[in-house]
Amino acid sequence: MPFTPKRVVLALVASLVAAGLVVVAMGLMGEYTKTGGRFLVTALALSGVGLLALPPSVLSQQTKYRNWGYTGVGIAGGAYLLVVGGVWGTPDSDAYWKAAGISGIAAGSMTQICWLLLMTPRDLVAKAAWLIAGSATGLVPLVAGIGIIAEIRASSFWWAVTLIVIAQVLAGIAAPILNRWPNRS
Repeated sequence: MPFTPKRVVLALVASLVAAGLVVVAMGLMGEYTKTGGRFLVTALALSGVGLLALPPSVLSQQTKYRNWGYTGVGIAGGAYLLVVGGVWGTPDSDAYWKAAGISGIAAGSMTQICWLLLMTPRDLVAKAAWLIAGSATGLVPLVAGIGIIAEIRASSFWWAVTLIVIAQVLAGIAAPILNRWPNRS
């Protein structure tokens, strides 16, 4: 069963409806239980994976970057499985939760890369923004992963990571805008 954008959106909507039903059920029962909370987190995590898998699923429908799309869907699915496995299995392991966090960061970065690969920069300014966004997006999981694994607590390190994320987001927003901007010359 291929991960088409339509199926991903349907899973996203279904997971949001399921989360709403869990909230309604807890309200009708008049209590919040640990199991109800786990169902709620599972449904919300599934909606998050739907958002993360949407750009890769679009990319997987194209021939040029199909493998990038499949990789993006796979990383998002792996991150989901780690989070849900942790919620239901409640592992008492720092390494497990570090892996879940790093995979979530990798899934978000892969989503950004897939969005960028859906765009073809038309001129030098758009291409520069595209390259900055792509480079920063590639650095984020690497640098953040090192910081998480090595348990770096220095605020200067995390400020540097934050600046990379800001560059990633701003350039990622600017690239498609600049690519479509009429008559910049």
